[in-house]
Amino acid sequence: MIMATHMRLAQKRKYRNHNVNQEKIPSLNFRKSPKVFTPLRESQIQLYERLRAMGMLHPIEGRPAIHLGKFYRADHKCAYHSGDVGHDIENCSTLKHKIQNMINKNLINID
Repeated sequence: MIMATHMRLAQKRKYRNHNVNQEKIPSLNFRKSPKVFTPLRESQIQLYERLRAMGMLHPIEGRPAIHLGKFYRADHKCAYHSGDVGHDIENCSTLKHKIQNMINKNLINID
């Protein structure tokens, strides 16, 4: 009986050691890395107005603010989102991404 228990423990140790020596499979990371934005020489409002005058940007249809998160400001309106309430154009992340995409595609030069 003692011998059988000892053998079972030895087998468990054998399997444990076998697993330790195996290469670890890398886990997939689905998190997006934070986007790096190019510093602008003018305010986002000024750049938006200039690009709109050139016909490169147009106001988009806004969405109703369903989730009133910590960044929601009832006293602010966004010209890019057709005057939607909740944020202003300086704090419009959609516009910020749109401008950065235009810079990345060399459609605009901010220098």
